[in-house]
Amino acid sequence: MIHLRLLGTVDARDDLGAPLKRIIAQPKRLALLAYLALGNGQLRMRDLLLAQFWPELDTTHARAALRQALHHLRRDLGEGAITGEGEGLAMNMALVQCDACDFARHVTAGDDAAALDCYGGTLLDGVHVSDASTEWEAWLDGERARLRDMALAAARRLVSAARARGDLEGAVTLARRACQLAPDDDATACALVSALSAQGDACGALRVHEAFARRMRREFELDVSPEMTALVARIRSEERSAPGIITPVEAAAIISAPHAVRSTERSWPRKRALAVAVMAMAAFAAALAWRASHAPEPTVLAIGLIRDHTGSPELAAAVSELLATDMARDAGSRVISTPRMFELLTQVDSAGGERQRMARAARLAGADEFLEGALYRDSTGLRLELDRVDLRTGRAVNSRTISGADPFVLAERATGGVLGTMRIGPPRGRLQDVVANSPMALRFYQEGVRARSQNDMAAAKRFFAAAVAEDSSFAMATFALAVMQDSVGPLHYRALHLAERTSDRERLLIQATLAHTFDDPAALAFAETLAVRYPSEPDGALMLGQALVYEGRPAEAIPPLRQVIAMDSASLRSSDACRACEAYSELASAYTHMDSMQAAERVAREYHARAPARVQSLYPLIDILDDQRHFDEVRALLGQMEVANGSALGEYGHRADLLIKEGRFGEAEAYLQRVIESTHGDDRANAQWGYTILLRNEGRYREALALAEVLRQRDARPPAAFAQRYWSGGMRAMILHDMGRYAEVIALRDSSMRTPYGSTLTRKSRSLAGEMTQAAAARAEMGDTAGLRTIAEQVEFHGSRTGYGMVRRFHHYVRGLRYGLLGRHEDAVRELRASIFSPVTGFVRENYELGKELLAAGRPAEAAYWFDAGLRGPLGAGGLGVTRPKLELMLGRARERMGDTLGAVASYEYAMAAWEHADPVVHPMRAEAASRVQALRAVRVKNSTMR
Repeated sequence: MIHLRLLGTVDARDDLGAPLKRIIAQPKRLALLAYLALGNGQLRMRDLLLAQFWPELDTTHARAALRQALHHLRRDLGEGAITGEGEGLAMNMALVQCDACDFARHVTAGDDAAALDCYGGTLLDGVHVSDASTEWEAWLDGERARLRDMALAAARRLVSAARARGDLEGAVTLARRACQLAPDDDATACALVSALSAQGDACGALRVHEAFARRMRREFELDVSPEMTALVARIRSEERSAPGIITPVEAAAIISAPHAVRSTERSWPRKRALAVAVMAMAAFAAALAWRASHAPEPTVLAIGLIRDHTGSPELAAAVSELLATDMARDAGSRVISTPRMFELLTQVDSAGGERQRMARAARLAGADEFLEGALYRDSTGLRLELDRVDLRTGRAVNSRTISGADPFVLAERATGGVLGTMRIGPPRGRLQDVVANSPMALRFYQEGVRARSQNDMAAAKRFFAAAVAEDSSFAMATFALAVMQDSVGPLHYRALHLAERTSDRERLLIQATLAHTFDDPAALAFAETLAVRYPSEPDGALMLGQALVYEGRPAEAIPPLRQVIAMDSASLRSSDACRACEAYSELASAYTHMDSMQAAERVAREYHARAPARVQSLYPLIDILDDQRHFDEVRALLGQMEVANGSALGEYGHRADLLIKEGRFGEAEAYLQRVIESTHGDDRANAQWGYTILLRNEGRYREALALAEVLRQRDARPPAAFAQRYWSGGMRAMILHDMGRYAEVIALRDSSMRTPYGSTLTRKSRSLAGEMTQAAAARAEMGDTAGLRTIAEQVEFHGSRTGYGMVRRFHHYVRGLRYGLLGRHEDAVRELRASIFSPVTGFVRENYELGKELLAAGRPAEAAYWFDAGLRGPLGAGGLGVTRPKLELMLGRARERMGDTLGAVASYEYAMAAWEHADPVVHPMRAEAASRVQALRAVRVKNSTMR
């Protein structure tokens, strides 16, 4: 019997307990083994395995790779462990015992205690298969979440059972286990606080509450739930009224003043002394735990100035870059990258020489020490006199002289010597295998990085191109040049291919950036690894925060984004590259996604206050004030931006949107017509796009369709990008949907699916999922429940292949539409809720359909929230899903059922004003709004007369 442990620390042993080290050492074989084992005896088709684990190989080579992997696994596990049936493979569970399968079996059988014993931690924790498919990453993420949720549910059930039978100690232990599984879950923390209080440990309960509350404020800037607040208030009230209890304040006083233990009450001294001793021991244990958790961090190094005395400056630049790269290759060292140093050099005081400026930049980066030196020629080739300087004292803590035939040998020897003094072994492998082969290419790359840090993008592009021309295998130069391109092209794929021959930090940076560019679900995993392994650099934390927001987990994005702001705050005051600015914008977006508008506004104002010279710092604040309907302040800020940008029409899109949101349709039309007449090219086309949105919101569908056709024909001609054709075609489909021409909508969407938008498989999948979702709305209008079932499965498949959280949730929307048609309103509500990416900035059609189902389920107050949230969002992007007058009409219905007469009248009147010149197809809806306004006003008059 083979014993396979996949939960927590991964392990595999034979029936005698001997470890199967070869399986654990090879990540892809281990992943393949786990995938088969978790099938629990079910067949996994070979074609699926090929697509999961060898996506880059053709069928012949992929099958050969699979055969080889199976050969090695069978050699270690035994021939009968993996069986085959036709094109299927399965694990023989009679010969293999797997903890994850045992765990699932215990949960199914209702044996929660045994299940929790089996759950050792995250599935395949720490295992990463670098060249596996995005489907594998998505499957693994899903399985990890599923198993963790099952364990958490089991722990919660066990807590309840323990409380019910009076086992308070067991309930506390189990509640602590639940908190380990879900450390950020308020309900789980509340259960632990309640269990501790029931056990009589009020102090422990309050400590858990305080620690959890601090964590929520520090990492998420959120308060605990009202339930937790009420529970803690009750505990404190009970403690204050309990006789003879030593409060934490009293205990602290006793510990700090031992002589105060004496009491005039002779019956208490021993009890008090015992309390003091216990609390003193607890304090001592806490101190030991604190010291253990605050072990010294590894020394952070920065590469300072390498002065050139060879007459060839490119050699000194090469040595500097090579030192930074080589030292960063060792997992035990922390080195500030050259690009980060160049960024910080633009932010420090310009006083003093280059050496002093580099030292200040190193301190700003959080470095403890930095390396500086001088490069000479000698009889052996090159000589480097290198000093390791303590940045706190400015004194050299180690000096050495290194000789070598070329910069690569020199850097390797210097790295080995420096790391040796820090008791860290030298990196494995040759440095020359992971960097450019040409010192001149390294010099060009450094100059490009310097120009980019100063926002001189034209110069940066020239230098990066020169570096690639000098050495076509230089991964970082290829990557830097690729990300400056307007669209995805061959350079992106070449950079990804070359990433395998760079250092780990550079490889992760390339993979994380391009995975996001490609819309790959693996982007989050790459960003998370980059952030954890290289905490001295802001790249990982910024990309992690961005990936979490993009995936639809905005609360989790708050800590890493705050970390970036803290690390890069000096850039807010400069005019050059600014990571903190990106983090502030993303942080405001995260709070907006959660509809925490006060927090979002606070962040946006903080950003503008700290970077007032940056015009772009106004954008988040403008958007957030717009979402809160503070239109006058938005206009004032738009005026500031137009003055700063030197253009009276610079923000015409925003101004037109404001007029539409306020219901000032005639003014919006006149304004957009003036813009169209006074502009040309892309500006004119953008104004026409805005005018199309206006016409659609006014119910003037025939005019809107004609203008959309003009835009589509314009976009069909070169040099319009495919994205433009995609959006103008999508607008036509949405207008046809408004007109009730559903068959034409489906035909248009089907046509778009034949040539999906996107240059990568993941982007094409995102496009397909979106088109299918839009087609599903039309099929729902036609009552096609069978078609919706099929579409939901297809949308789920394609959505799982993209990293965009909104699209990954679309299948819930399609299922919600189907349940609504079947009259299963609660099921529809459940699915439509699950589809929501953001109440305010998501796909507003989901708000519309969810509100309708809540109204049908007799829950008008909830419905009103979703309609109103959709109205607060943007007019473009996800806001195109449904027009504002339709949302207002539905909001009026919800408010009327709630008894909010004034609110209902305001909503109905907005719809009436919008549809004043609408096409005949809209007349019934306008007539409904008018009749409701008349009826509600009559009721108000009657009520006032009766009073």
